[in-house]
Amino acid sequence: KEIPRKKSHNQRHNSKEISWLKWLDARLEETPIGELSSKVMKQILPIMNIYAKQRSTKGAENAKRLLDRILEEAKGGNEDVNRILSTKLCNTVLSAWAKSGDVR
Repeated sequence: KEIPRKKSHNQRHNSKEISWLKWLDARLEETPIGELSSKVMKQILPIMNIYAKQRSTKGAENAKRLLDRILEEAKGGNEDVNRILSTKLCNTVLSAWAKSGDVR
């Protein structure tokens, strides 16, 4: 009988990140444009950073998808967007693409 091993710090950290990403995706999916809460929007930049660190095309696409949602929220009249909309969001997406190595 094999003894279960404890998860390493990195495995626990990755598991938490995956749960966090799933949580955000669920909120984005279920919330109509213009109605995203400030609580959810505050999570977008840190999650964009996670995607940028993936150094992949998929990570860059996901970061861009989050930026697009923030811009849609602004167009949809969500006034909470003004609290988080910044050049950091755009720079994070640019960084994600640069790290991806994709030269589209």
